[in-house]
Amino acid sequence: NENLPTVFADPNGITNVEATATALSNILKIPRRKIEPKLSTDTRYEVIAKRVSHNRALKVKKAELAGIGLTDTYYRVYPQRGLAAHVLGFVNDEGKGQYGIEEHLDDQLKGKNGRLNAVTDVYGIPLTATEQSVSKPAVDGDDLVLTIDVNIQKTAEAAIKKVAKQTKAKSASAIVLDPHTGAIKAMASYPTFDPAKFGQAKDFSVFINPVVANAYEPGSVIKVFTMAAGLNEGVITPSSKYQNKGEIEVDGETIENVLQSVNGQRTMSEVIQYSLNTGVVHVLKELGGGELNQKGREMLYDYFTDRFNFGKAVKVAQPYESSGEIFKPNTGIGDNIRYANMSFGQGMTATMVQVASALNPLLNGGDFYKPYLLQSQTDTDGQQTVFESEIIKKNIVSDKAAKQVKKMMIDVVNKGGGQVAKRDGYAIGGKTGTSQFIDPTTGKYSKKGEIGSFLGFVGRSVIEVKYSYAHHRHITGDRRNRRDSWVWILGLCYSYVNYPNLYNHRI
Repeated sequence: NENLPTVFADPNGITNVEATATALSNILKIPRRKIEPKLSTDTRYEVIAKRVSHNRALKVKKAELAGIGLTDTYYRVYPQRGLAAHVLGFVNDEGKGQYGIEEHLDDQLKGKNGRLNAVTDVYGIPLTATEQSVSKPAVDGDDLVLTIDVNIQKTAEAAIKKVAKQTKAKSASAIVLDPHTGAIKAMASYPTFDPAKFGQAKDFSVFINPVVANAYEPGSVIKVFTMAAGLNEGVITPSSKYQNKGEIEVDGETIENVLQSVNGQRTMSEVIQYSLNTGVVHVLKELGGGELNQKGREMLYDYFTDRFNFGKAVKVAQPYESSGEIFKPNTGIGDNIRYANMSFGQGMTATMVQVASALNPLLNGGDFYKPYLLQSQTDTDGQQTVFESEIIKKNIVSDKAAKQVKKMMIDVVNKGGGQVAKRDGYAIGGKTGTSQFIDPTTGKYSKKGEIGSFLGFVGRSVIEVKYSYAHHRHITGDRRNRRDSWVWILGLCYSYVNYPNLYNHRI
């Protein structure tokens, strides 16, 4: 916080309104016509100017103007300007936290006001030496330390801004977290804002953190979770084959693959590699014993909601969080076609933090770690609370199934749709996704844009990954550590961009 004095007036104590207004106008560089009306009201307190520089405040003090006073006012400042703006939020002029951590943990951050009850003289000056005076000291707020890594956050923000401008995307977001703890290392969105200049924002929606607040249809990145369910249940193996005809009919509706050049016998590994919609519908069938039925729908619903935690708020210390939506398996309205679509990420919604968190168990051997932002909290007495990682559920998939999905995702980068992310010496895996979004004016799927996303991880041969994603990457590391270092998801919302343009950028 920074102390920037407030200049105020007590009109009852002003003897010469014109002279006082002229003096204040000269010192504060405020037009006299804006000051003078405040000096002749019936109130005892009128704010003349806020956030006054200490130099000007000193000049006001030296002027010794009757009825004019100074009071210390503290404002939140952000030395790194817009860094992690959506995560942090801001403190408004009334001292109240708005958006982000500032709002969600406002009670812990703001502390408690002190109090002085005193008998005053006729001029309102406290006579603090009387027995009736009661003083209560103010209590500072707690100090909070986040899990955000400044280097990763900076790199992520620079990267998504660059790719958004290059692809003319309407918006872009990214999240990076540690799959072995759930600690969030970066959470970035573009366009963004400067918390110190929140009043200059033209659209208040820019303050909301899209990574936790915006539920969207994730698209084909969800295929890895459908595949994980099939592998874990033992109804398929990576080498299991099915006849890919390029399309499949479900209850009178036709589901097609985007890629039509790989028809014929295909393995489950190739389903992920080529992102075949018909392949994951086949997995859904196998979960039901060979056909689309309630058994398969219930099993997929269990994996999505009870194991991968879709449809439930993450509670990651951010306000306005969305829980997304997963329809139950027996609504009675197009259940089979709905679940066929859900197997490849359509007809359901999730947030980026949910999707990234759901990948954790597939990278660490089966344990679902709760994603978290708060690393430690220290109160005014110096008592520190360190927040440890928390496992929501253990062994949601077997270690074998997790490794099989990881291998499939590595194949996507090595020889599938994610080859642009390939780098020698690093085990990089991922899954591409493209989905539509609802046009708020029509209530139907928009024909003017898509959401492109990439869910990925870097691991096994690096000790630390600063940030990486499918188009622009910044990777540093030491090859001694043999574990998955980070999982990340990148999302870009394209408006007025057709699919060929999106494909050409190979998101």
